[in-house]
Amino acid sequence: MRTLLTLLVIALPIKPTAQAATIYVNTLANNITRYDTTVVGGNPTNIVSASYHYFGMAVDSAGNIYAGTGVIDGAPASQIEKFSSTGALLGVLTSPGFNPAGLAFDSAGNLYAANDNGAGVGYVEKFSPAGVDLGVFGATGASGLLNGARGIAFDPSGNLYVANVLGQNVHKFSPTGVDLGIIPGSSATATSGPEGIAFDASGNLYVADTNQHLIRKFSPAGADLGTFFTSPTASPFGLGFDPSGNLFYSDLNNGLIREIAPNGADLGTLASTGSRAYFMAVTPTVSFTPEPGSAWLLGLGLAALGFSARYRPRNRAPQVVQAPRKRFLD
Repeated sequence: MRTLLTLLVIALPIKPTAQAATIYVNTLANNITRYDTTVVGGNPTNIVSASYHYFGMAVDSAGNIYAGTGVIDGAPASQIEKFSSTGALLGVLTSPGFNPAGLAFDSAGNLYAANDNGAGVGYVEKFSPAGVDLGVFGATGASGLLNGARGIAFDPSGNLYVANVLGQNVHKFSPTGVDLGIIPGSSATATSGPEGIAFDASGNLYVADTNQHLIRKFSPAGADLGTFFTSPTASPFGLGFDPSGNLFYSDLNNGLIREIAPNGADLGTLASTGSRAYFMAVTPTVSFTPEPGSAWLLGLGLAALGFSARYRPRNRAPQVVQAPRKRFLD
């Protein structure tokens, strides 16, 4: 019996302190590239190449990639293109007069696309899981409410948050599209250029402020918790969490993907993108969008993940924060 117990213990898998994730990034070089977060340099694989560049990014529960593009990006039309995980074109989603920026899925698999036409007109368009255009989502199309919608994300209760870049704030909408107002701390003095946004497993909101070279953090109640990360040479744009709670951001002007530990420590550069890096999609991720009203069992260490809760870590051990490290020489 003693020998058997010993063998059983030895057979148990040892869980790493950092769980693997895949990052998809679109760049000014007119491509979509896949990166592996566990490999030094990211092991970049170019999976989509085009004659125009993409902007918004999202991944659905089946691992398909959605990338938004528009005529202001050099594309023949403003549309969202759907690709398999290997880059095969699976379809196109269109809507009259919109130019897709940030993309996000709700827990039912509906796709939401922020509209940013560069002329101060913003709203969020909704598409069914089958790709049917369901029109403007709720009050997001109200006159003067959004004037430059960029990054979008869902909180644990299914509320939609929109980075309003020209309005210099972050706006909140209920799961049915009711206008819940501006996040209190996201005034022009706090966020002068909000682009990508993301939620951690505790429901805190992170906002990439490209103009101020920083990432700002807000509590689930919307309180401004101050600067989470800053660097005078960085220009954070897209954001995404891996399953271990590490935050990755695309560095727009420097063409890099960089990593930050849960405590805010700079973990260095994962990879170089070779050109300006826009929005990213990280899968799996700790951000999640459960059904409105569903229980959130943080006490048990359970965290549902974004894009239809495709991954759920169970009985997760306490996070071990790694010492700052460099992926490779910057």
